[in-house]
Parts: sequence; C-alpha cells; structure tokens
Amino acid sequence: MTQHFAAMPLVAHIPDGQPGWRLVHCPECGAACWERPDIAEAKRVIPDLTECCTECAQKAGLPLDGTQIEGGEGVR
Repeated sequence: MTQHFAAMPLVAHIPDGQPGWRLVHCPECGAACWERPDIAEAKRVIPDLTECCTECAQKAGLPLDGTQIEGGEGVR
C-alpha cells in the first residue's frame, strides 16, 4: 500500500499565508502552519493522507517537491 504525505507551510515562514489557506497546527510538533486548498482536497480523495509542517517533513526525510519516495509518495 502506498502511503501519502503532505507538507504544510509554516506560519513562521509565510506569516500572511495566501487566499484560501487555513490556519492549522502540525499534528507532530504543534507549530502553526497553513493547510492549502490542494491539501484539503487531497484529504477528501486520499483518506489516509498524512500531513505535517515542512520542518517535520524535512526531519522525516520526506521530499518537499512532490517526488515519489520508496514506500510512499510526496504530495505538495
């Protein structure tokens, strides 16, 4: 089974966000981050989508460019 991940931009890096972005907190570290509309849509289509902030994604070794990794798939 393929596992899907989505990295959410940190508020610390993009304080004002963009239109349509929703303020949420990273389930891993609790940091304030932005859930983009494409992530919200992906969650409706991919129920097991795992999301976290970009820093947690980097610490876990996940690609942040949407490329596929062994055992899973990065989702921008």
